[in-house]
Amino acid sequence: MDSCGTCRKIQNKLANQIFQPMNFKGLQIVLQGDVVEWCRDKRLITSHHTCRHCRIPLSLIKDTDSPDGMTWRCKSCRIKESIRKDSLFYASHMSISQILELLYWFSIKLPVTQAAHECGINPNTAVEYYKIFRGICVEISLGGEILGGEGKIVEIDEMKLGKRKFHRGKRVDGQWCFGGIERRENKDDPIRCFIIPVEDRSKTTLLPIIQNNIKDGTTIYSDCWKSYDCLKDEGYIHASVNHFLHFKDPVTNVHINNVEGMWNQVRRSLPKFGTRKEHYSKHLAEFVVRNRYRGENFFELLINRLHEFVSWD
Repeated sequence: MDSCGTCRKIQNKLANQIFQPMNFKGLQIVLQGDVVEWCRDKRLITSHHTCRHCRIPLSLIKDTDSPDGMTWRCKSCRIKESIRKDSLFYASHMSISQILELLYWFSIKLPVTQAAHECGINPNTAVEYYKIFRGICVEISLGGEILGGEGKIVEIDEMKLGKRKFHRGKRVDGQWCFGGIERRENKDDPIRCFIIPVEDRSKTTLLPIIQNNIKDGTTIYSDCWKSYDCLKDEGYIHASVNHFLHFKDPVTNVHINNVEGMWNQVRRSLPKFGTRKEHYSKHLAEFVVRNRYRGENFFELLINRLHEFVSWD
């Protein structure tokens, strides 16, 4: 075997070793090696395909006409399929390496314009892919654990996102959001929370969300909004604080400072120059997932979970 082939094998082996946890140096090693094989190993690209005409397994062959250097081909009808089919990389003019690098910059919260510069792509393209990556966060957030339980305290509150430019001009509609956060025993524990965009703050809207995200028997702290008055009748232990009088009840010591602090973090996490109403759900899902897996390698998390949301043939 020639020395170049030996070097590539060593690089691939180092890439697999360095993947726990992945950093930019480890990613560079991956991108310099066999990217396609690495993606197949991580199930970002399927390891098999079936011919849509003959219904027989396709063969993976080298193809100099393909930008990825390989393609699927049917031995019977000779039809070809891209190795990117049914993957994050499908129907993109970017290289697989560029998309992986852009995913890494997203994972470490690099601003989209800087990420576009680092990858050598158009900023508008980077914006569209950041939306795709946030869509992955939406899918991950849907499988979240239900908060609370006996002996646990969950604080709930609602907030309206949106502001007037320079605090002047006509008032914007904004977006109502409803959320809850479970109190932690240790500050280093992950933040377990949920945040859901809602159309209004009525009991009809909020109660099903509470029941779907908070276990029966949980102690729930809230403000005195009337939609929460029914919680004691729904299997919860409910206590409230009147914010017109104080932030912390001097008698019961009930407060919702944790969820209020969460809203401050949410506002800081949003783009500085405003967000369209239809995009709030993705930004909020990203916030929830990042906090749920705080302390873990976020790039590694996305890589390991991405295959769950792709349907192979």
